[in-house]
Amino acid sequence: MIKNIIINFLLVLGLATAQIGLIGGLPNILTGVNLVIIALVFSLALFDFQSAAYLALGVGLIEDVYSFLPFGLHLASLLLTLLAINFLYKSFFTNRSLYSFAALVALANLIYLFLQKIIEFSLNYFSGQGGAVYAGASFWISALNILVLNAILTVMIFYIINYLSHRFKPVFLLRKK
Repeated sequence: MIKNIIINFLLVLGLATAQIGLIGGLPNILTGVNLVIIALVFSLALFDFQSAAYLALGVGLIEDVYSFLPFGLHLASLLLTLLAINFLYKSFFTNRSLYSFAALVALANLIYLFLQKIIEFSLNYFSGQGGAVYAGASFWISALNILVLNAILTVMIFYIINYLSHRFKPVFLLRKK
């Protein structure tokens, strides 16, 4: 039990450090990589909802501490995103193919971005700072950049995990001759 807690703590700390320290220090175009969302999707598919929830809780708290956004924004966005992708994974994307992982990561990133904007809007509106949240062309270009980068990283991680464990389904069906 204590061994699992220590392992989970180190995984959460490592993922948060990689997301905040490593990804945050990359050049401008590569800062769109969201390792947390990718890790949530893979941990939901490989393990269970509870382990993904612990991951979202731990990383969300750490991201909130190091963020300039209102406290709780990352945590709430991650937990709500996890609930949404759990529903999508159980209801629609039931197989473990590359296409379902790519679609889940893309949808999870869109849900995460929209939830952050909605929560930010709500917090600004109810705190009396006004209800304006910018979602112009640069937001959509940034969202597209995030989707493409995360899809590429998801494909790479999928093939690495498939090579090591064979727990996923192949991308293409092979025809027997």
